[in-house]
Amino acid sequence: KSADIEVRKDGAIRCFFSNRHITYGPFNFGPVGSTKAIRILFGKGNDGGRMEARLDGPSGALIGEFEPWNTGGWSEYATADFTIQANGVHDLTFIARHANGLMDLKSFELLAE
Repeated sequence: KSADIEVRKDGAIRCFFSNRHITYGPFNFGPVGSTKAIRILFGKGNDGGRMEARLDGPSGALIGEFEPWNTGGWSEYATADFTIQANGVHDLTFIARHANGLMDLKSFELLAE
């Protein structure tokens, strides 16, 4: 589920622009405290902006935020973890904020520890 998202040839979600979002799921975050973070693989060729992680859509509960850095190019990927607070079964929505091309999102995974 998404709003105007492009996919690169390598499978990455291309250049989130401000206020655009993509939703995945549903995911089972488990009991309170089970899922502690999200690990993402991303590329970024500019500076600025942040990504919000929300439950069940773009207006859902904010569970975490990530500020990607310039990795040296849109297809130069780096890995980062950011903490979240979520439990139960929910969709997961990523929203770009304050960026004209936030990042390319190659993959993500939920982390228990």
